[in-house]
Amino acid sequence: MTWFLFCYWYEPDAPHDPVGLVRIWRLADTLAKVGDRVTVFPPRYRSALIQRACAVIPIHLIHLRLLRPLSYALVSFLCGLMRALVTRPDIVYYRWMESPHALILAKLLGVPCVCEVNGEPVPQWPGNQRKFVRGFKDLLAQLALKRCDRIVVLTEGLRTLLQERYGIPLERIVVLPSGTDVQRFAERDAVVCRLELGLLPNRPYVGFVGSFYRYQGLACLLDAMMAVKQVCPTAELLLVGDGEAMEDLKQQAKGMGLESPARFQASSRHLLRIVVCSLSCRTILVCWPNRFLFC
Repeated sequence: MTWFLFCYWYEPDAPHDPVGLVRIWRLADTLAKVGDRVTVFPPRYRSALIQRACAVIPIHLIHLRLLRPLSYALVSFLCGLMRALVTRPDIVYYRWMESPHALILAKLLGVPCVCEVNGEPVPQWPGNQRKFVRGFKDLLAQLALKRCDRIVVLTEGLRTLLQERYGIPLERIVVLPSGTDVQRFAERDAVVCRLELGLLPNRPYVGFVGSFYRYQGLACLLDAMMAVKQVCPTAELLLVGDGEAMEDLKQQAKGMGLESPARFQASSRHLLRIVVCSLSCRTILVCWPNRFLFC
């Protein structure tokens, strides 16, 4: 089977390689491993330049606010059309974006179109858009989603939202929850986990497990750690993950004199074990800052 995968993503705080493309790369790699032919049309970020089992056609963007998504839509559509002249796809798959160009390409080629929706197509945040703009975007979303052959969502709640807000028949919405190995992420003895990570059993820890991008607010976490140290001098900070902000965070910790009480564990072949152990330690506080910017 031959797949075309389209995905647009931009994060102001991660301009060189946004974390939002991780799942698309995993999907493409998995399909390629089972023998399918896959071509991905991503924006030209660092992850798009890595050699992979699938074919990748990086799309150059014009990095201006309005032209960025428009340039991706136009160039990726033309690249997809040219690629189809060489290798005709069996399925066009795209992560939800306001541009319907992937859907138009699928209809033009006469092949099924699958849309992945990971959140509200048009977020209903108070004050984030004028009412008529949000209404227009809702109309566009309804027109596009109703014409997709299948829609893939993460949760039953999102499936219900698409049905109620946009009138999508439930039988065309497939729920594929995030894959979590419940055997690996099972509760373990806290003391054993701490010793396995080289942590002291009785010392208080503040921890974060995730990606190191500025929108995560980890700089604020380091600032807060100074206040924590004043009240509890033995407390240590444990940061598990990787990302564009890694070096900046290390420099911030050094400048604040937190090199010793702040531990950084970058992504590695041991990361899964570290994450599982960290989440198993009940007395470790795992912080998930939730300030997120996308445009």
